Amino acid sequence: MNLVIQQGRPTRDPEIRKSDSGRVYCRIRLAVDRPYRESKVPRKTDYMDVVFFNRLAQSVYNNLAKGALCTVAGRIETSQYIDKIGNKRDSWCIIADKCTIHEWLRKRRPLEELDQ
Repeated sequence: MNLVIQQGRPTRDPEIRKSDSGRVYCRIRLAVDRPYRESKVPRKTDYMDVVFFNRLAQSVYNNLAKGALCTVAGRIETSQYIDKIGNKRDSWCIIADKCTIHEWLRKRRPLEELDQ
């Protein structure tokens, strides 16, 4: 079973785009603090790339802001690519099925830029 749930804060406002096939998608990078027990140990943060599609993408774009606490649920997808110097690299991201926004930091904004 491929299931992931992460809670964190976006490092910047969501970006929304259309794919070549016309599918709407939205991307964020989510900063997720690692749990810790000792007060003297500095906190560590992991950064997760998250992709939303279609109506969920539009909702995230309209309502989520940089720094707003949110929880995403979905699955992990991996892919491979060749970097600029010819090395084979692996990358992964979370394909989100759900997003719960716990803090509301901005008002809704229109999707007019997609039509341009």
